Amino acid sequence: MTPTISAVLENRVSCVLDKFSTEEHRCGAIAFLRNVKPLLQNGPQCGLVALQMAASSLGLPMIGIEQIHRLAKEKGFTNRGEMFSVEWLNELALAIWPTLQGTIRDMPTAEELSELLKNECAVLVPYDCDKNNEPVIRNGNTAHWCIVVGYLCCDLNESELVWSKQKPTCFDNMYVFCLHGKSRHFALWKYADLFESNANLNEIGEKRRTDGEIYILPCEGFAALKRKCLILHL
Repeated sequence: MTPTISAVLENRVSCVLDKFSTEEHRCGAIAFLRNVKPLLQNGPQCGLVALQMAASSLGLPMIGIEQIHRLAKEKGFTNRGEMFSVEWLNELALAIWPTLQGTIRDMPTAEELSELLKNECAVLVPYDCDKNNEPVIRNGNTAHWCIVVGYLCCDLNESELVWSKQKPTCFDNMYVFCLHGKSRHFALWKYADLFESNANLNEIGEKRRTDGEIYILPCEGFAALKRKCLILHL
């Protein structure tokens, strides 16, 4: 079933397909997009807002961000809303929505990710965020959270864009639809870029260390984020 997408996202999809098209052949793709409502953050609450979007996408009751923040603070997981541990985010999710099932795991392969999304899982990923919110390599200095909500697998053997749960035959050029708390628009990023950005989360960075704010870090530091993601499902 073809989802209803905005003109902004339609243009982003078209731009990606143009990269792989030639004058003789228009590149096609197999695409899938979950129905998830975007939510915006207020301050450094990206992980909490990603969790809020994940729960909403699974049909769970909407809990206000203030309540989520308060509980996270009571548990000693955050101060201003920051979330520097996948395990803490999972524990917070299960405390708020007891019917949830959570799995902390290494970042999935492209094929594994497609199966998770088709099985209605919410996939929450920490990554380094560039000024345009795209994944970047900054050693963890601009760590941010997103929720992966779909994929676009470009395939030169396809001649049109097909929205379907059918298994893509090629994962070499997989792009992912993502939401995060800094924009109401669906992002479309190369999955390899998100994967690599997640793998370079090493430290909080000089800016956060010297901005006068107090951040809560787990004892293992950014190892609590690096190469990890959170899978939530019912």
